[in-house]
Order: sequence, then structure tokens, then C-alpha cells
Amino acid sequence: MATKHILPTSTSSAVFFRALAIASTSRSCRCPHALRTFASSSARRQSSKRELYTSPSYRPHTLQNDFPLPPRDSSGPEPASLSWPGPSPPTRDSTSAQEVRKSDGQQPQPQPVPEQMPAAATTKQTKPRRSKLKPRKAALKITPAAVEHLHDLLDQPDPQMIRVGVKNRGCSGLAYHLEYVKQPGAFDEVVEQDGVKVLIDSKALFSIIGSEMDWQEDQLSARFVFRNPNITEQSTPHGHTHEHYTGPGSFLHREHPLSRDFSSRAFTIGIGGPVGSGKTALMLELCLALRDQYNIAAVTNDIFTREDAEFLTKNGALVPERIVAIETGGCPHAAVREDISANVLALEGLQAKFGCDLLLIESGGDNLAANYSRELADFIIYVIDVAGGDKVPRKGGPGITGSDLLVINKCDLADAVGADVDLMEIEALKIREGGPTVRAVVKNAVGVKESVELILSAWKTTDGYSISRRKWAEGAPRGSGDSPVAAKKIYKSPFQAA
Repeated sequence: MATKHILPTSTSSAVFFRALAIASTSRSCRCPHALRTFASSSARRQSSKRELYTSPSYRPHTLQNDFPLPPRDSSGPEPASLSWPGPSPPTRDSTSAQEVRKSDGQQPQPQPVPEQMPAAATTKQTKPRRSKLKPRKAALKITPAAVEHLHDLLDQPDPQMIRVGVKNRGCSGLAYHLEYVKQPGAFDEVVEQDGVKVLIDSKALFSIIGSEMDWQEDQLSARFVFRNPNITEQSTPHGHTHEHYTGPGSFLHREHPLSRDFSSRAFTIGIGGPVGSGKTALMLELCLALRDQYNIAAVTNDIFTREDAEFLTKNGALVPERIVAIETGGCPHAAVREDISANVLALEGLQAKFGCDLLLIESGGDNLAANYSRELADFIIYVIDVAGGDKVPRKGGPGITGSDLLVINKCDLADAVGADVDLMEIEALKIREGGPTVRAVVKNAVGVKESVELILSAWKTTDGYSISRRKWAEGAPRGSGDSPVAAKKIYKSPFQAA
């Protein structure tokens, strides 16, 4: 008996069409999903509307196992892994489109087959790319004069090699650094020219490439000169870099002497100070006081002249061969701190030639901020004078606070210039935190004895003194050879007794 569906009396069009769809569906083909979806409009289930909002709208439904597979190309074998479980699916007609056209009486049109071009023809003929790299310049060119001097430096009883390096400081940001080494580094480059081998530091190779090494020598000056095409005038504001200081310094926290090999360069005394303070006069007095007992030599620094070396020679400080002059250019402090290579090479040359016990070096006159590098000087003496005023010590600076000995010179002129020597000494001791300070009148040899004692005391604490003692025990002569005949002292004071 057919079920009679009664349409609701509601005038809502949505409800009307839902009820009509249910009524038109036979019992045999009704879907449970459809019954559930439209159950809210059925009269026999008034509570199904609530289930519509509270129950999930999807319920799992299992597909039949004999569901047909999608169409598949029958030209090739079917992989076993894709075989369909259960009853075999219905097969499709495998008649190709060409057979259908044949049955219609149409001949198949042959498809044009593109000709296969040879692989060589399909690839565009390209020429090999031309390298833009140019042959590298020679690392270092050595002039004949430099070769001759290098022969002399390398012809030593203890064979060593000379290595050329560049430090990131000094003139134009590049400072040449030459040193004796017994063995080359792992990556050092060897430059051989006219029987001379020179090592190039691998870390500085690209800064040195193309440079020329020359030797310049005259009566009072002898040094290596480098011409570097990599240096530009505009690389630094005025030709070299400077170290920056943030305070007057401290004697107790100053740079201390380095522990180094004294066989290549003897214990070195560095003398610095402002222009006219009496540095060269102190150099002369120290040479006169030390030359008879110890083997010594001296290096002087001037800006554009050899005035100080000529002064020492004329006053008979040492024989001329033991005095080397260096022209530093406009900033003499760079030659004793930022770029010390020229001075180190001059000192090592004197050491190799004379086997010195002590070496002395004088810097060019500069301001209170100039001081020696510990790589150059083992004992630093800084000279000031009362003519600059009794305010100088309390101004401080690396020269005053960082030196091992402060010399207050020209004390005999204190009354003439209105300076208080006692106040200068008190303030010097205060700012130097008790560091050694000596009153001096150097031209009269006042204060020289105290300075020599401090120098020798510092020297005897180093390996340099032990090396000298071994040489003396082996019979090495004491002193600096024949003493030169001194001319009349140019700076002789009118107050000095005849």
C-alpha cells in the first residue's frame, strides 16, 4: 500500500519545495542522507529539526567493492600493484581512433616526423672565454745596490734570512718591517735575484707586490728604501696613521720592556723629548761615558737633515762608522712608534757589523705625546727642560708618564726663565707615581752618572747582559774600539770653567 504524503499547510516556499522533493522520491530509492537532511519538514518526525543542529551533518558511508575503475589505457600491461581486488571491472572498447576512421573509409594522414639534428649541430658553437686575468707582477724587485748590501747582511757566521713584511700602520697605512729569521714561514714567498734570497711575508704579499727595494748610502746615512706603487697620497690625511691617547698615561701601567732575542739586536736605549730639550747632548755624554767599557753604536733621527749625527761626529762621540743617521720626514714620532722598520734595520745592521753590547737611538724632536715603541727601545729616557716652564711635568703625556727615566735638563737656566725646579720635580714625581726622575745640566755632565747607573741596572736584568758576559769570557774585546779625536765642544757653556 502506497504511502500517502500530506503536504504541510505552511506558506513558506522553502518548506514547500522540501516536502515536495520527499514526496516525489519512492521508498525504494530513498537515500538515508536525504531523509535526514529534509526530516525537519516531515510530519512523522517533528523532533528531527533539533537533530539537524545538534548531530553531525556527515555520517560515514562504505562504497561498494564492485565500483568501476576509471578508463585506462589498454595498450600496455597493467602493473600488478594496481590490480583491482574483487570482481573484474567492466572493460572498455579498445578500438582506436585510426580503426574508426578506416571503417568510415578515410585514410589516416601520415604524421610528419621531425628530423633529428646531430647533437653537435644543435649545440651553439661557442668560443672559449678569454681570461681577463693578467700575469702577476713580480713580488719584489731588488736594485743592484740593495743586492750588494743584502749580500753583506746575509754573509754572517750564523746564516739567517731576511723577511720583508708590512704592518698595518705607518706611512700611508703601510709600514715595512724587516727582520732576520732562521727558517721561512709555511707560506712565505721566496724572491731570488742575483744570488740573493729574500722572504716575503705571506700576510703582506698583496701589499708588497710590485714594490722596489733599493739601498741609499752616504757618509752619515745608510738605509733601505722601498718604492711601493700601492701607496696613494690620499690614503691618509697627511701620510700616515697615529695612535690615539685618551689620557696623560700612567707610569705604573706603562708598556714594559719585551722579552726578546738580544742576539740580533743588543739592549737598546731610546732618548726622546721636545725640540731643543737636550737629547743630542745627552746622547753625546752617554757615548763618552759608555764607549770605553762597552761596545756601543748610535742611531739618530732628524726630520730632513743629519744635524744630530754630524754633531756627534764632530764632538768625537764615536767613530763615524758607528753612527747612522735617518731622515724621518715631517712626523718623527712615527719612525719610533708607528713605523719603526727603518730604525730597527739600522740598529740590526750595526749589531751585525760590530757585535754591540748596547745601542743608543735618538728620536727627532716632538711633542709630549711622542714615545718609543717597546719593539724598538728597551729603556726609554725622556728629556724636558726648564725653559719650557715648570708646567710641563704636570701636563703629562706618554713621553713623561711612559718613560723609564725622566730627565729635567737645563736646571741652571731656571732663574733666567723664572721656573721652579723643585716644583717641577715634585709634580714629575706625582704624575709619574714615583718613577725615576733626574735633575740635570747635561752640557756640564750633571745628572749623567745617575742616568748611566739606571741604564746599566736595567740592562743587567735582561738576557742581553748575559750574552755580553759570555762574549767577554770568550775573549771578546771590551769597549768601542779606538776613541775618535773630539773637536772642541760646540755647545760649551760660558759658565763652564776653562
